[in-house]
Amino acid sequence: MDNTASAIKPAQTVVLDVFCSRVGDDWLVMLDPTWAPQYLLHSFDSNYEIYPVQLNLEDLERTMSARGANYSKRFATTGSVELSAEGEAADVLATWLSTAFASSVRPSPHARARG
Repeated sequence: MDNTASAIKPAQTVVLDVFCSRVGDDWLVMLDPTWAPQYLLHSFDSNYEIYPVQLNLEDLERTMSARGANYSKRFATTGSVELSAEGEAADVLATWLSTAFASSVRPSPHARARG
């Protein structure tokens, strides 16, 4: 996998931006590859997507609030949502996403069997 997103560089402000699209009861999460920590990059495929996952946006709100981390959450009319955070809040969002991915990733019903 050739992921071009990069880990934190000390002199730059980082921004983590993901678009989460509803697909039935699951979510397809797409990463803007500008920046992501290495531990999060491993969750995404070569197109910077992960599917299917379960996301609990209320849990995200509680987590970000408890850590005092500001982020933006913009909803589309389709039920999809864009999540964006900057600086230390980007690290909090990345940690929350990696935990959500680890606890909810299921094989895609469309995935080809590997042999």
